[in-house]
Amino acid sequence: MASWFTLGFVALGCGSSGDGGGGGGSGSTAVLYAPCSGTPFTNDGSCAGGVCASGDVAVKVFAAWRSKVLSLSGLSEQELDKRVSVSAIDTSSASFVEIKYIVVLDWARSRQVDSVGISGLSSPPTDAEIEKAVKLAVEVAEWTGLGGIASVASEVNVQAAFDGCGSDIPIDWCHIDFMNVTGTLNVWGIKEVNAANNDCLQATVDVAKGVVVDCIPVPCAVN
Repeated sequence: MASWFTLGFVALGCGSSGDGGGGGGSGSTAVLYAPCSGTPFTNDGSCAGGVCASGDVAVKVFAAWRSKVLSLSGLSEQELDKRVSVSAIDTSSASFVEIKYIVVLDWARSRQVDSVGISGLSSPPTDAEIEKAVKLAVEVAEWTGLGGIASVASEVNVQAAFDGCGSDIPIDWCHIDFMNVTGTLNVWGIKEVNAANNDCLQATVDVAKGVVVDCIPVPCAVN
């Protein structure tokens, strides 16, 4: 993850907390995520509860996915709907049903996609085949991790953790993600230390605890 993040630093930037927002800021949280490229961090609610699923296979895949993530997370249906905002159920590929969603925990947003493989299944696929495909697509650690987060640290405390690594390291609003194996929800930040030497300082902060996971020197860009 660190290598990918370093490569993306120059192209994507680190976002800015200058507009305020989040748990401790003074503006709209959405403003902070607006500069991020790719899928937006907000949606219009048109796919809430998976209502945008089109076709029998997509409907069954979503139902199996929802059942699986409820089981893994230990969350109630109401708790899951509060924390997970489904953006789309994409069936444009003949090989996958992609469930796109945003994890929302106070100010923190994390974009996710679970790609359920349907290539090679029966036509129509059996319930057992769909359940197996969903099991392969779902990252267990993410959901157990999500279910284990009672609350997240305030934006102010997360920024203070970055400051403990090095002053002026901004929160990278575009890169908040769950870690494989541990399920920890982390956010990254990076700042330039010496442009001539291609030296940067990168920090990773645990969003739930508001503590630094690592603080390491990295190249600002890899040629």
